[in-house]
Amino acid sequence: MTLRIFTATAAALAAIAAMALAAPLTVTAQSIRPEAGQPVAVNDAEIKSFAAAVVEVKRVTDSYLPMLAGARTTEEKDRVENAAFAEIKEVVASEGFTVSRFNQILSLASVSPDLVDQIRLHLPQ
Repeated sequence: MTLRIFTATAAALAAIAAMALAAPLTVTAQSIRPEAGQPVAVNDAEIKSFAAAVVEVKRVTDSYLPMLAGARTTEEKDRVENAAFAEIKEVVASEGFTVSRFNQILSLASVSPDLVDQIRLHLPQ
């Protein structure tokens, strides 16, 4: 389960990074669906916080993917995935999001070029 969440987050982040940062990542593509009952609108404050979280989540993902690729046992992979997911959760929470809301905005951005443009305005050049 953790692998799917980590992979889904990494894949969605790769899609946003490719659109917003123009630096594609090589991870397996997997779609993330917004959860039912959650708001779909993204306000300006969320966009700014999301952009900051994207930069940090990308940093975390970039640091853990090589470790995950080098893991030789299932136990080792589980440890790397758990550490990565814990750090991603901290980053996301530090910007005021739940993992679910962060993933929802990633999903929305994957189908909304306008949202990507708004996020891009808050990313470091």
